[in-house]
Amino acid sequence: MCKDNDHGGQRCPSDTSESRRLRRKASSLRGSNKNSSPATPGITIVAGGNKNLSLLKTKAEELREQAYNAPTDPKEQAKYDAKIEKAITELGVELAAEAEKIAGFDIDQVKKSITQLGDDLYSEINKRIEENRKLKRGIYDIWDNIAEITGLSTYSVRPEDLTEEQLRLLSDEEKEAVAVHLEASENGKAIMKEYGEVDAKYNAKQAAIFAESNRKLTEAYQQVISAIRPIGGEAQFNVSKAGAAEQLMKETVASHYPSSWLEHHNKNGGSEVVVMETDSRPAYNSSSLSEDETVSEERPVEFIFHLTAGEEKTSLMKLVNENFPEAKVTVKLGTKNWFSQEKEQFFQYQAVGEEIYHRRKHGAARPSEATGWKFKPTLASLGLPEFQEAQGISQKAVEKVLLKKHWVREVKTNQKEIRTLAVWDEKTEEEIKNDGKETHDLRKAIAYHEFGHRMEEVLPNRILPRQEKAFLKRRTGKTDDNYYENMVNTGNNGEFGHEGGFVSKYVGRDYFKDNNFEVFTTGIEALYGGGYGGLVGNSTNYFKTDYDHRGFVLGILATL
Repeated sequence: MCKDNDHGGQRCPSDTSESRRLRRKASSLRGSNKNSSPATPGITIVAGGNKNLSLLKTKAEELREQAYNAPTDPKEQAKYDAKIEKAITELGVELAAEAEKIAGFDIDQVKKSITQLGDDLYSEINKRIEENRKLKRGIYDIWDNIAEITGLSTYSVRPEDLTEEQLRLLSDEEKEAVAVHLEASENGKAIMKEYGEVDAKYNAKQAAIFAESNRKLTEAYQQVISAIRPIGGEAQFNVSKAGAAEQLMKETVASHYPSSWLEHHNKNGGSEVVVMETDSRPAYNSSSLSEDETVSEERPVEFIFHLTAGEEKTSLMKLVNENFPEAKVTVKLGTKNWFSQEKEQFFQYQAVGEEIYHRRKHGAARPSEATGWKFKPTLASLGLPEFQEAQGISQKAVEKVLLKKHWVREVKTNQKEIRTLAVWDEKTEEEIKNDGKETHDLRKAIAYHEFGHRMEEVLPNRILPRQEKAFLKRRTGKTDDNYYENMVNTGNNGEFGHEGGFVSKYVGRDYFKDNNFEVFTTGIEALYGGGYGGLVGNSTNYFKTDYDHRGFVLGILATL
């Protein structure tokens, strides 16, 4: 028999695992509501802070000029970026404070609203649970006697379960106790079913409160950034499937990103960036076709797409075939460019756009930075995961090789770029939400995120990834000398990054090329899409806060 510790060891109304889970939640809600007071979840935007925003606008303009006038020497630039990043984040923290004033946002007040919601929804059914328990309390002592007489060890006994001999041994009072128990058990089943329905209402209303407060905050962020610089405009795209994807980009990035950023996107081939939907992992990808290569069956041109195993590839293949009908499409697995060495039955990969120095290929002379080579960690490792497992190669060994330094240089060829920006389709978003893992608008959040990678690519002088790297170094206390030490796994397929106490380890991911990070992308996904609890613990799934990260994102939007 189960025992309810919250009620002095009284027996539970049902002994199923689901009923125990629901009962524990009810008890938790009762406990959290004892000292709570009613709170209104609605937040009203009010005007204010204009004087402060005027001062912050001046500060942002000065920082913008400073950020884009960094020294060109790599070491001096890194020091300069560290100073600018700190100032940008401090500005963003001030902007966040203004936004919270405008939105009237208080996370403690939001949580009080959630507590009051639980009190309102669960109070009636909790009374019924207590009343049903009273029925059983009256027969506890009698039931122990019944168990002793009949040899029954379970409390979940129905009258028809008793044999004639067992019934004969029971007194009228004990038989009545069996009937009372049956009534309480049937009541308990009905109550638990209703409790599940109340639970669903609670979850939906709780998510709605968080979503509304996030919406108000997003509007306030937009208001403070708009006071600093022009926001929104036209964002040109090549849409592979007209309709939902195009409309999504208009509702998100074209409305909330700085106008000058959108102009950089448009001027750098924005109309050639293909926006599409996917039922697998969203991504912003860039692949190349060398214009001086000969297309033939013997040596086909390969479009290398950075996809995970099992991802739907049909739409990408169709896209390439329509634009380059003579090319043969090859879709590689994983997030790397794989090369097979059949004789050694061994796979290795290197970052697309880089080549690793080999004496046999490049000569015996020691490479130097003067000739374009750099000695740094690069994506070079031991093959496919299945191959590693088959050969008994441990993940630890793979990580060690992955972080090994090599002489590498960028591969520069006369190439035509093809870029794709994939977001989740509506069906996949619905499936994820049905799993209960997320409640915010996933498609919008991902649109903000993936377009952030586009900004890393098109803003002048790699200014955005440079600031992201400076942020990571500050948060981790690392320098250029130990930057790649103590890396942590941030996901699948050999994804590594830096541990900085972030709301998610993925925030610290590093691509080992200094061109892409996840600091800004996850941040704007949070602030404008409601992901990661908005970085203020404003979600059913994320209660961690990172006001420093939020400040960095707002500061970046205001300055760069």
